[in-house]
Amino acid sequence: MSKRSKVLVQDLRSRFVSLEKTRVKMEKLFNDGRLSRSDIEKVYESLFMRTITFFEGFIEDLFFGLIVGKVRLSVGRVGLKYGFKSATLAREIVFAGKNYYVWFPYDQTERLAKRFLRDGSPFTLLNLNDIDKKAVRNDITNMLIVRNVIAHQSSYSKRRFREEIIMTAPWLLPREKTPAGFLRSIFRIPDQTRFENYQLRIIDIAKKIAG
Repeated sequence: MSKRSKVLVQDLRSRFVSLEKTRVKMEKLFNDGRLSRSDIEKVYESLFMRTITFFEGFIEDLFFGLIVGKVRLSVGRVGLKYGFKSATLAREIVFAGKNYYVWFPYDQTERLAKRFLRDGSPFTLLNLNDIDKKAVRNDITNMLIVRNVIAHQSSYSKRRFREEIIMTAPWLLPREKTPAGFLRSIFRIPDQTRFENYQLRIIDIAKKIAG
């Protein structure tokens, strides 16, 4: 029996709530002087990596759920080009001999979706107007830039982070110009961090995709 796609969004939100509880707990320890700044920054980097991993998991679960009939859109219907009775067979074909599919950058998700779903919907975000679609793409791109500089620490990833994230926010304090410092910085008054805002944006994107 299939489940509605909104269940996957709810599962993703629950995972984020768990991460948020950890973040709040660690911030309290930092404020009490029981964690160093280096410690709390490592926590943010780890939590953000988990955040992106959970987002990738949502994309993968929704995609395979749709093409094998285990998931149905909460609103509207999906048009299958190819359907599979077996999740194992679907993964073998999609992964094409590899152990996984790289879902990001997001155009890779759209490219795969167009192979198996009519118009690539819902992954092509066809329910959005052009302005919204551009904003969504920018959000995903920026999150991946932060993820990549944490994961790789290459000169290329550092340069992209500096030029496309930090230089677009000249008001940041010196300690906020690192990946972890940026994630801890205040996005919205009174005290919403950029880390929290990214999680909210991911949930919003997931809802748009899942319908």
